[in-house]
Amino acid sequence: MRIGLAIAAVYVAAIVTANIVTATQTPWSFDALGQHWVVTWGTWFIAATFVLRDLVQLRLGRAAAYAAVGAALLANVAVSFAYDDLLWVTVASALSFALAETLDTEVFTRLHGSVGRRVAVSGVLGGTLDSILFAVVGLSPLTTGIVSWEFLWTVVVAQVVVKAAVSAAVGLAWRDR
Repeated sequence: MRIGLAIAAVYVAAIVTANIVTATQTPWSFDALGQHWVVTWGTWFIAATFVLRDLVQLRLGRAAAYAAVGAALLANVAVSFAYDDLLWVTVASALSFALAETLDTEVFTRLHGSVGRRVAVSGVLGGTLDSILFAVVGLSPLTTGIVSWEFLWTVVVAQVVVKAAVSAAVGLAWRDR
């Protein structure tokens, strides 16, 4: 039980850290494949949350995983307000987090097979939903206009690649244990 609670605390801390580093650090940007790509440093921490949430569920059960998601969601919103994020960025962050973590939880619960496979598949799906929703709701011309429609797909793809890579790597490593 103690290990599960410690993992839940690390999960919430990863959300807080993701918001802080995104708000305070210049994103990683690079040119590749004829495009300019941008990935916030917080994306790496968000990628870790999908794996951490799965670990909470394994140790403490599905209800505890949802309790941890709720605590992390409140922490997420509090940090967004503390750093004076734009309202749409805060809404996008909370919405994408809540829906993506719910998807991750439900896929992880219902998927059969090894834990590694469940971690990889649920994390990739959750990370993809998180990336799309956050970019469209928080960054697109629909709301803030921070990113143009033309460039939005590169933001989504860069985030999906990072989140999928982390989830798949952990899932594969777990499978090989």
